[in-house]
Amino acid sequence: MALQRSALHSVIAAAGVAFQERHGWDLATVYSTAEEEYQAVTTAAGVHDTSYMGRLKAIGADGLDLLNRLSTNKVLDLEPGQGAPTILTTDRGRILDLIGVVNVDDYILLITSPGAQQQVIDWLDKYTIMEDLVVEDITGETTMLSVLGPGSQVAVESAAGILLDELPPYHSLTAEMAGHRVRIVNRPFGELPSFDLSMDPDAAVHDTSYMGRLKAIGADGLDLLNRLSTNKVLDLEPGQGAPTILTTDRGRILDLIGVVNVDDYILLITSPGAQQQVIDWLDKYTIMEDLVVEDITGETTMLSVLGPGSQVAVESAAGILLDELPPYHSLTAEMAGHRVRIVNRPFGELPSFDLSMDPDAAAGVWEHLSASGVPPVGAEAFEAVRLSYAVPAYGRELGESYNPLEAGLIGSIDFTKGCYIGQEVIARLDTYQKIQRHLVRLEFSADATVSEGDTLNDDGREVGKVTSVSRIPAGQGLIGLAYVRKASASPGNVLDLADPSGGQAEITALPQMFGPEQS
Repeated sequence: MALQRSALHSVIAAAGVAFQERHGWDLATVYSTAEEEYQAVTTAAGVHDTSYMGRLKAIGADGLDLLNRLSTNKVLDLEPGQGAPTILTTDRGRILDLIGVVNVDDYILLITSPGAQQQVIDWLDKYTIMEDLVVEDITGETTMLSVLGPGSQVAVESAAGILLDELPPYHSLTAEMAGHRVRIVNRPFGELPSFDLSMDPDAAVHDTSYMGRLKAIGADGLDLLNRLSTNKVLDLEPGQGAPTILTTDRGRILDLIGVVNVDDYILLITSPGAQQQVIDWLDKYTIMEDLVVEDITGETTMLSVLGPGSQVAVESAAGILLDELPPYHSLTAEMAGHRVRIVNRPFGELPSFDLSMDPDAAAGVWEHLSASGVPPVGAEAFEAVRLSYAVPAYGRELGESYNPLEAGLIGSIDFTKGCYIGQEVIARLDTYQKIQRHLVRLEFSADATVSEGDTLNDDGREVGKVTSVSRIPAGQGLIGLAYVRKASASPGNVLDLADPSGGQAEITALPQMFGPEQS
């Protein structure tokens, strides 16, 4: 079996440090000399990569109660931010494991011995009968560093810009360190002061090569796009970009696209599978214009780095700063020795950066991101993220059955730029408030059985249809998107599922993907 590695492995290896196996992990042996490192920890402070320590996430209302009944210390009344050491014991009073229990408000963090995660999970599961509790191993998804030594408190205070005088043993708080959110746990190492720094991945990478990518070449590209879509794209300079919607003459959505001026051509980012439809639509209105559009989806690879820390992750991987890169603007950089085009393309309210490259560069960039601590996200989790941030998808919430105002895309409409295909219809709907329905975000009751296309009722009347549904990982329930009639589309309104199994859906938001109307 391959040894596990922490997110710092590549950084440490690059410094020429040797590794050896311990606890199933490939761990650094000596950075300078063992004598110097021992001296630092016992007289001042030193940092040790303790990512090999087990970290479990216990979710559910009964977590502290069950732990209190299964271990030696009193943990029942731990408030958020508080923690305590305790021992899980067998029925013979023998030690199963010594663990740290930290109440992190929305979950309980359990710090176990290296390699003891599954044993602890199995023990808790054995006694979980009717309790509301789900435990998952997050060891491989997080990084933990421990700052040890008499000077460890001062070292952490200095690095985080905070004071820790009032943080008792095993209590915790969050702080920012080097631009990252870090959970600090005061976990003494015997009589030696020690502080654990736990970092959740605040960015992840998803292979979005399935998104359409078109190359529009010719002097009239921006002009034609400006006449066929909702946003003002005519004056985009090289490196600049904008989201816009291609609409039919009835003001319905053909596709939501990203338009990026790459100097010698225009990059169009389309919905998956919409490439040919977009090409045909542009071709239909290309009369004398200097414009040729080709599908480059299969000739390129696109990865998307998403999450609150995505900017820092991309900056670190590329060795550049992105503070002055507005949404949909782009630049080129080198990453893992490959040329990559970076587009700041937010995923709803979630920061996200697209990395476009030649296919032969993809593996190297992917491995470089992974080595930088950016974990991969598959289709299932990505869909849950999409619905969490209420991002509409082509073929579900986007298409010729809907108009941009219904879909919450008013922020990508320029009402002052002049005519485009469908402009009169959209302007009339906006001026006279003629919108009949709204896209809404839903949270379903625990007893709900939901499928796409299910009917939603309000006081016995049909008011909408579910368009997307997904389960949030870690047992946090079902969420979805739906189009609901205007009169019933209010946050907090609870709708009934028409399915015989029953269940309800609460409207939690009327999303506006690009914000309110442009001023």
